[in-house]
Amino acid sequence: MAALLSLRVLQITPALSRGMRDYRKAMHDPELPMINIGFPLPEDFQYKTNSAPGQPIKSLDVEKIRQHWHTTIGVRHIRNSAVHYGIYRDMFSNGFFYPTTHLQIFYCDENDVATPVFNGNHLKPSEVAMFSIMKSMPEIEFPSDPQSLWTLVATNLDCHFEQDSFEYLLWFVGNIRGNDISTGETICDYLQPFPAKGSGYQRVVFVLYKQDEKINYNSLKRQAPCLNLKARTFLTNDFYKEHQSHITPAGLGFCQVDWDESMKAFFHNVLKMREPMFEYDHAPQYIKPQVWNPHKKQFDTYLDKHRPMKELAEEVLLMRLQRTDPFLPPQTEQYPLVHSINNSTATWVKKQMRQQHMRWGKYRDL
Repeated sequence: MAALLSLRVLQITPALSRGMRDYRKAMHDPELPMINIGFPLPEDFQYKTNSAPGQPIKSLDVEKIRQHWHTTIGVRHIRNSAVHYGIYRDMFSNGFFYPTTHLQIFYCDENDVATPVFNGNHLKPSEVAMFSIMKSMPEIEFPSDPQSLWTLVATNLDCHFEQDSFEYLLWFVGNIRGNDISTGETICDYLQPFPAKGSGYQRVVFVLYKQDEKINYNSLKRQAPCLNLKARTFLTNDFYKEHQSHITPAGLGFCQVDWDESMKAFFHNVLKMREPMFEYDHAPQYIKPQVWNPHKKQFDTYLDKHRPMKELAEEVLLMRLQRTDPFLPPQTEQYPLVHSINNSTATWVKKQMRQQHMRWGKYRDL
């Protein structure tokens, strides 16, 4: 007898359906086209070799190829990467630009080991920390003629503690002569990125603007050292609209940072505040009302479903602390279930013991 296949049709609720329609309409709104606010895209570079047809290339100048990539097709690649990470959307609304100027950013530690900022790479706060007064800011390199004027602005797009749409200003240097940052006017001194615990990855963006004349930034100047986060509140879109007649975005570099242990000391010692922590507020899971005699239910699993999650986590944490020796490294069982459990032990206790040895279920953090 042929088995009957039953299908259950999943229907989208009307509220969710309306939300998806609005989202698609906003993403493909013909009234909001993306506008190029930067320099025009250079023509693609045609790679040619001096080798005869059919013969392998004997040698390649990797540095020369990298320079050509940054000035030709690499401009498109970096722009596409910025679109993917939502850089233009969150900074310039419906504006974008091609990073025609190759902006290089390096963080150097006390051993002069350089950590570069590429286009979305992951960095830790300890790698971008201000470990000394002499090297409290990243090193910036970009090609320029000696008479050009530039503005460099670094912001964090995702860490504002009060308003999601605002940014924190990490660094602002204006009226840079040529490519020497030391000749510029420091509008806001450098402050390292400070992702809070539980806030996830945050985008740190460096934008290089080319000026057509010297600009008076006195209205934006912060007193150094600026450790007041409210004073560092910033909106790139408002800044660009105010000065768009004299600046054009030309260079771009960005990375992603997330929390590490160094942030605790930074919040306490530098910002003089308690370290903020974030937790994801999960939607409550639906559980049927508890009954006196649940039919065909394992009583331990059934009761755990009706216990608060924090109570279960506290119980597991206490078990973990009982097994931990502060003077010895963590002990792990090489063969967790090599020894059999006594048959006289209750079935539910056996299951609990197996889960503890294997770190399954509620004991996964044991």
